[in-house]
Amino acid sequence: MKRKVFKLLSNSKLGLFLLALTLFGGMAYSQTTYTFNYSGSVQTIFLQAGSYSVQCWGADGGNNNAANTGGKGGYSTGSFTLTSPATYYVYVGGKGITGIGGSSSAAGGFNGGGTAGAYSSSSYGMGSGGGASHIASATGLLSSLSGNQSAVRIVAGGGGGSGSNHGPTTTLDLGGKGGGTTGANGLTGTYGGTGGTQTAGGTGNIQNGSFGQGGNNSGSNTGGGGGGGWYGGGAAQWEGSGGGSSYIGGVSSATTIMSGVSGFVTNPATTGHGMVLIKELCNISLTANGVNSNGAICSGSSVTLTTNAISNYSWNTSATTSSIIVSPTVTTSYTLTAMSPSNCMTSAVVTITVDPAIPTLTVVNTANSGGICPTKTVALTASGATSYTWTGGSTTVTNGVVFSPTVTSGYTVNGSNACGTTSAVTSVSIHPYPTVGAVASSPSLCSGLSATVTGTGNAVTFTWNPGVTNGAGFFPTTSTIYTVTGSSALTCTNSATVSIAVVTTPSLTPTANPALICIGSASTLTAVGATNYTWLPSNLNTASIAVSPTASINTYTVIRSNANCVTTQTMNVFVNQLPNVFAIATPTLVCAGKPTNLAVGGGQTYTWTAPGPPSYTFSGASPVVSPLVNTIYTVAAHDGTCVNTTTVAVATDPNPTVTIAASST
Repeated sequence: MKRKVFKLLSNSKLGLFLLALTLFGGMAYSQTTYTFNYSGSVQTIFLQAGSYSVQCWGADGGNNNAANTGGKGGYSTGSFTLTSPATYYVYVGGKGITGIGGSSSAAGGFNGGGTAGAYSSSSYGMGSGGGASHIASATGLLSSLSGNQSAVRIVAGGGGGSGSNHGPTTTLDLGGKGGGTTGANGLTGTYGGTGGTQTAGGTGNIQNGSFGQGGNNSGSNTGGGGGGGWYGGGAAQWEGSGGGSSYIGGVSSATTIMSGVSGFVTNPATTGHGMVLIKELCNISLTANGVNSNGAICSGSSVTLTTNAISNYSWNTSATTSSIIVSPTVTTSYTLTAMSPSNCMTSAVVTITVDPAIPTLTVVNTANSGGICPTKTVALTASGATSYTWTGGSTTVTNGVVFSPTVTSGYTVNGSNACGTTSAVTSVSIHPYPTVGAVASSPSLCSGLSATVTGTGNAVTFTWNPGVTNGAGFFPTTSTIYTVTGSSALTCTNSATVSIAVVTTPSLTPTANPALICIGSASTLTAVGATNYTWLPSNLNTASIAVSPTASINTYTVIRSNANCVTTQTMNVFVNQLPNVFAIATPTLVCAGKPTNLAVGGGQTYTWTAPGPPSYTFSGASPVVSPLVNTIYTVAAHDGTCVNTTTVAVATDPNPTVTIAASST
């Protein structure tokens, strides 16, 4: 490799080498890959200016002595560019130690792996956490850089240690995987540890992780150690501990992935320790001096192009120097092929934008000709230049970005390109909201009556909710709040409300139960649906009254009211006279037990009652009875509607008692 050769040459031989390099510019040079395996200490590399890709693998967490595995270390990759030579410090994480059981604890893996706890029984050993791998511009274990985090380029998190296989869940004691922006939780039951994040260490039943350090277990009856990482995983009791998180904030085109996720690259080191690979990238940069902030010049101006390439310069203009001066009249691309700082031949392109003249501006104002409503937004967009600065109004304006002006204002835009600056003006008027009121024909009305609601003010149109027509009659059925929205010619809107209370007018027909009665009986008159009742002619004030009229047809009036809503209704009660019943007995005097004929008239059907004892009933218009004693018979005559009763008496003559005296002869 060219750089390695440079390091071996003495100063006296270096000039001859450069001459040979110039003469043989077409020679191909390979890119160097620097491999860093686990060493348990810091490793140093001096990098020349140039671009590099980097790959990091964190170390695996330790197993327990029952072969439950610790979490796999994570994978991180990215690239970075150095504008000047620099020394970098590489720390490769060490694999967590397999638990051995008994009273011995297992130390954490190098660079932040958490310590595993001890257990008195040799059957239950717990694995410690795997260490993180990282690259930084400052020396020191990752945990020591908490106050100098900007020095860290990249981190690959270590895996969490396995649990003891003795806790409440003996089959879920695997350590959590390291890697990703958040390390994985230990595969645990109740007491496991969680993975570290980008801002905090993972939590654990024994100890939480911290920056660069996985949670440690100490004492007996504990579990595996947390994995090291940007923030370490938490340490569990009995069960699997959390994995450490990775960090890719110091590299570009970066990603970090944990084992088992698509895109994960398997660690080339099969020992379970981490690994770091740094590879020189073949690229050069071109710098244009004399362009504005948009990379442009005005037609006729000159630009100096320079490069960080180290030799073998070949421009598409046929120049062979490290820098050239160009004066394009139209937008032009310039290509350089040269030897990169990484000692490989490559090419780069820079495009110089040429502005032909001072810009001519066009302004688009999204406010219509009448302006906008208050609190609405507008966008002012100028075109024709490469950069724009707006002034005016009470609100900061950015070209093409909507904003909410509060007052009518004029706005000025300065549009610039490499040739100069041009101004244009526009204005935005703020149209006020319309004044809107609402009135109703009456604040309250009886159901069934018509009402109107009308919008007032200087609005152009009025829309009502619920949907009624402004100023037109309608028939509300329930008490309602009506909202009117008034719109101006610019559709600026304002609202007002008005309420109409609807009072129910009593409407249900009153009833008489029964409507047909016999003279002397009563009927119940009932009305509903009101708060106040007046019955005529009785002048009673209840919802129900009882009446006993004597005329054949009787008319009653009820006046019902709810507030001012009143209805008057009438009903009839019909009265039937009682049947004119008469009854006789033929004969009215009979010997005890002898028959007599009863007869009755004036009804349609008849029911007789004898007093007894025991009493009994019978029917018919001409029944025959044989009383043993004087008896009063009661008969009820039915005419189909009404019933009347009368009585008839039958007297009895006892049978004579005959005594025959004995003859003396």
